[in-house]
Amino acid sequence: MSANAYTPSQVLRLWESDIGNLPLVIQDFVYDYGVPVSLDALKKVTEWTERWSEFDEFGHLWGNIKKDRPSALRTTYPLFAAHLAIREEFGAVPEAHEVITTYLGADAIGDESDYTSPDAYYNDCLVVRKALKEILSASPPPSDLRAELKKRLQNEEGLASLTHAEWTRCRGLIMGHRVPGVPRARRDIAYDSKTHTKKIKPPPVLSEKDLHEYPLVPDGGAGLWEGDPLDPDIPEFVPSTPKNMTMELSSGEPSDPDVPVLFCRRVADLRTPGDDRRISAMLPWIQTTRGVRSEADIHRLPVNLLIQAIYRLYHSRKWGEWACAWLMSTTGLSARRIRNLEFINEDNDAVADEGGCRYHRQTDVLEIHLSDGPSGPAGSAHRLVLLKIPTEIGSILSDSGQRYPLSQAPGYIDHALRRAFQEHPGLTPTANRIRSTGEAIIQGLAKDNSAALALRGEFGHASRGAAAYRQLEYRELNVLFSSVTSHLRSLAKPLGLDDSGAFPIHDVDPDAAHTEKGGFAGSSRALPPEHFQGVFTHLSDEFDKAASQTYREKGITGVTAETLLNLQQTHARLTYLALLFSTGIRPIVKRTQLRLIGECWHVQDKDSTDYEERRMIPALQSVVDQMIWHRQLTEELMTCAPSLKRMELSSTYKKDQDLPLWMEQTARGIRVRRMQQRDFDVVGINHGLEPRATRHTFVATLRNCISESELNAMLGHSGGGWFRESTISMTSTPYSDHAKKALSDFVRRGGFRAINPMGRYEY
Repeated sequence: MSANAYTPSQVLRLWESDIGNLPLVIQDFVYDYGVPVSLDALKKVTEWTERWSEFDEFGHLWGNIKKDRPSALRTTYPLFAAHLAIREEFGAVPEAHEVITTYLGADAIGDESDYTSPDAYYNDCLVVRKALKEILSASPPPSDLRAELKKRLQNEEGLASLTHAEWTRCRGLIMGHRVPGVPRARRDIAYDSKTHTKKIKPPPVLSEKDLHEYPLVPDGGAGLWEGDPLDPDIPEFVPSTPKNMTMELSSGEPSDPDVPVLFCRRVADLRTPGDDRRISAMLPWIQTTRGVRSEADIHRLPVNLLIQAIYRLYHSRKWGEWACAWLMSTTGLSARRIRNLEFINEDNDAVADEGGCRYHRQTDVLEIHLSDGPSGPAGSAHRLVLLKIPTEIGSILSDSGQRYPLSQAPGYIDHALRRAFQEHPGLTPTANRIRSTGEAIIQGLAKDNSAALALRGEFGHASRGAAAYRQLEYRELNVLFSSVTSHLRSLAKPLGLDDSGAFPIHDVDPDAAHTEKGGFAGSSRALPPEHFQGVFTHLSDEFDKAASQTYREKGITGVTAETLLNLQQTHARLTYLALLFSTGIRPIVKRTQLRLIGECWHVQDKDSTDYEERRMIPALQSVVDQMIWHRQLTEELMTCAPSLKRMELSSTYKKDQDLPLWMEQTARGIRVRRMQQRDFDVVGINHGLEPRATRHTFVATLRNCISESELNAMLGHSGGGWFRESTISMTSTPYSDHAKKALSDFVRRGGFRAINPMGRYEY
């Protein structure tokens, strides 16, 4: 791995920083060989190609080179290192240099240079170099190196020097399925691996009768999720295959209260036979405990015992332990994170550690770094939760005089409370049980699961909660924190301990907080829905211009193929954006499946062997009309336009999928295929839209409008234990009218207006 590996485009910028504008001949050498900014390196390449004479007129430039001996040559300039390694070991092999240039040079990267990663490009160059060295080491050497390389890559055993991951990477580069230096996470191309592909099940062809997967609820009746979630008579908890099931109960209680026990509801592609066996074994336990949601709840303290434990630490003047217990009960922070809480006395620009916590004395702000998301550099503002804590707690942290004032507090809490409550019946209070009980209190007071996760320094990835894509404003989290502290004091009131000082309050006026402006924690890609008004307006104007152009060309030379393709592609981009914006699905790739069934889209958009995330999403009539008109436009151009009919037509899309289509001109004629994210990026980048910006905006906006279960069902974040704190995760009723109205209002705020192109253009 190398964190400083340069692509050819980056190497060219290094040359330009030393010399200025480069002659074309030097640019060609940099693009093909990745030549470092070094006269010695340039001479080596010209010796291989016997073209040094072309540089005679540029001798005056060499004096501008600042450093003629680049450091870390083989890791910093991986393309040049690949050429150099072949030359040093095997001598002149022009075909090997041609292979390296073809599959790793600037032409292979193309327009993806902005998405490259140093590590990825270094590893790409390394695997191709290793593959070539193994082939050239054979005796006799192959007559056709490129053909031999492709032949060896047909199966994993063909190249013994490569691991499975290296073989997959090399095969993707040579077969054109991978862009050099571009990590998979930044591409919209599906992962091409036979081992991976054969695990992915194609979705079944659905019809109207398949809607029984989402059972209707009779008018006036309660949905299944509104009843007792632990009733074993509910069909979601009945095992699908009762044969050969293991009927064993746990031999003892788990020692760790954070270990989740998950119950999967009926989602055919997510629940496995193992889940059925576990549910079957847990049914007797569920029936007897009834009100207990998970084994973690068994280890949570009664609220009276929680109040007494915190008060006992305060009354004993164990200030550090009391502050630690109060923080754990009001934020849900784990003992590990509390131990690593760092005291900052002055302004400190250092980046917070991943999963760290810091207390800033000057502002009385507790800074919590979200430990498992969202994406972005460590220490970014949107990865932090900022809480204003009471001065009583802040004073204890500052008076300790230590950088980590609570490093030993959780252990001292366990020791002190075991001695104080050794004669008390039931559970003995401990630091971890205080935290677990506080976690339950937070969960009950939070607006949704996302806010509860964020307050305790998580974001949902580790527990498979659906916090991803959300935005949580600091004022919302501070209001939640204030509610928890107030609730804790209210619990102490019946015991007469509310005025003791053991339960300070973070006082925030909820009404005033809603008018304040502040930062947020969560997704940095989400935008206000109104931001998309400019994009939809731009695409509508571009379509009008393309349609007008067809009328101008009709009476002169006839409408050209380029004009008709521009018309179709503009309408396709508008349809694509409307579909992603109104459904929140992921960017379309090769394996995306989407069909219109009744009044819903049936979607499978996740390229994963673990979770296919098939789901139904309400289909707005305006978006359905847009999709129908888009298909009509494409089919009319394919069958009726004279300038297109004269060219060979090929199609690679599946007609049973209701996805936007893309017409493009190739060397052989006209090709029609499914539209993908890269076709829209030309417009998206110009308007500041990152990939998945529509999905992030969809979630961040609708989070405040519809229920969490319905939003998770739309995202595919339902079933399979997506909540650690609840046995219910999948909505089993149709989407409510309120949710459909909120979705319609959201699309209207985005400025989408369906455009019927029929009759508005000539061909």
